[in-house]
Amino acid sequence: MKQFFFFLTTLFIGVFSCFSQEEENKLSFTNSTVNEKFDYVLTQSNSYQEFKVVKKTWLQTLKKQVLDSVVKQKTEIKTLTKTIETQKGNIITLDAKIVELNNSISQISTDKENISFLGADLKKADFKNLFWVIIAILTILLGFFIYRFKNSNSVTQLVKTQLADIEKEFDEHRKVALEREQKVMRKLQDELNKNKN
Repeated sequence: MKQFFFFLTTLFIGVFSCFSQEEENKLSFTNSTVNEKFDYVLTQSNSYQEFKVVKKTWLQTLKKQVLDSVVKQKTEIKTLTKTIETQKGNIITLDAKIVELNNSISQISTDKENISFLGADLKKADFKNLFWVIIAILTILLGFFIYRFKNSNSVTQLVKTQLADIEKEFDEHRKVALEREQKVMRKLQDELNKNKN
């Protein structure tokens, strides 16, 4: 039993020393983060009443590393701030380009959907309707003028025919009148000749 108890004690001391070495390896002062260094200082410092007694070298090293971390963080903050400002400028530029492109797309859509006719923008459907109305009006006017031309042409032909008939009648009347005049003149001459004899 004594051997068993001795074995258990040896085993317990071995396991405890392994855990403490692992804990010391974990809490290293040289290769660790600032938080781990604070933990190391708190665990490795001696206690006096309610106070912790810390080595000055540890405090100086910790102070230097904290200040270095603060300087590094400030540098990173400045770099990130510059990057943010640059990206804000890029965003503003890109937003302006997006607005310009949207306006351009809107103008292209309007131009695509509309047709400029006599200085006015008309939708394509309205332009087609207007086009067909104009064609219909022109067709009606063409039909009306063709009708008027044919009507006027037939009246002109009728008047020409009547004029030709009147001219024929006039020529015949003139011939008849000339013949009558000649007859009357002959009779007159005959009478004059008779009176002279």
